[in-house]
Amino acid sequence: MAANLMPELNEEVTPPRFETSVQRTEGLAEAAIWNAGRATRNVALRGRVDLSRAIVEGASLQVSPDEPPPGHAVILGWPETEKQDRMSCALQLAAAGTLTSVE
Repeated sequence: MAANLMPELNEEVTPPRFETSVQRTEGLAEAAIWNAGRATRNVALRGRVDLSRAIVEGASLQVSPDEPPPGHAVILGWPETEKQDRMSCALQLAAAGTLTSVE
């Protein structure tokens, strides 16, 4: 699960930064959450990890809105130098998050 939370380097912003794409789901019905994921990703969904802002901030990361699409955000603040440091943060998120398999 941690591997799915690892950030990708976004070189389209200045300066380039590591970020993980997420969908803000507060107040959405279960079906709407899955539909938002399907609309955002062009791959078959296998599951999702539900994280609160507090979990993300507890890993010394931040959530920043990044629309469109509506509700899209990115997790920022990833360590920039060592991949193992980013994996450590992703492991923290995975341990605290809730995994839900695809419907």
